[in-house]
Amino acid sequence: MPKTNDVITVLSDYGPLLIHRNDTHIGKGILDTGYWEKDAVNFLSNLIEQLYANFDKFIIIDIGANIGTYTVALAKIFSTKATIYCFEAQRIIFQILAGNCAINSLTNVHTFHNIVSNQHLKLIKFNTHNYSNPINFGGLEVEAAFNSDNVLSNNVIPESAYSIQLDQLNLDMVALMKIDIEGMELKAIQGAENLISRYRPVIFYEYFKTDNARILELLSKYGYSVYKLPHANALAVRSEIILNLPYEKF
Repeated sequence: MPKTNDVITVLSDYGPLLIHRNDTHIGKGILDTGYWEKDAVNFLSNLIEQLYANFDKFIIIDIGANIGTYTVALAKIFSTKATIYCFEAQRIIFQILAGNCAINSLTNVHTFHNIVSNQHLKLIKFNTHNYSNPINFGGLEVEAAFNSDNVLSNNVIPESAYSIQLDQLNLDMVALMKIDIEGMELKAIQGAENLISRYRPVIFYEYFKTDNARILELLSKYGYSVYKLPHANALAVRSEIILNLPYEKF
């Protein structure tokens, strides 16, 4: 009897997407609602449209891209302006990410099977999920998180990937960094200090697993205000930008 495909194609609000049947979080969310975190995607795209209206070209960095929901949406919204650099550490999830960029003909996207950190080209070994079992694939911690909620008994398949330090990529005019890497957000920001100092991009990151006090201290050095958003997300913008947001600052 032929094996049922674990990866299926669905029609989402931003076009066709490959999803994994056993992903209880992002995959299920797309099946249930049509897209993943569409409110956040719209919020960020409107903000970038407002702040970078006078720019013909800019770069968006998606760190912890998973299957590419932010990448696909933002690549289409800013199809003539943005180049997207997206990073995913899990090999199986990276393959789906690359497939989603391919089936949506996203020529303005560069995909990387790497771990974004504060060290460059270090081989990092870790265990991934058994993808044949239902679980939140995006909850995997490559390294022990500051506030961990990882169920280590589910991480049984050995993997490895090389780390990338963003400052080593010599990127131009970065407008947005989205960071969701299960506790490694601090290391990703530490590895991008030159980029942050030079371009002072909008930074949208998940804070509940990382050492947010150290992130706030680092970003204050570069003149950022940081807002506490729903779902344990944070928005860091240049302090001189006045935003009328219904959220408190850290």
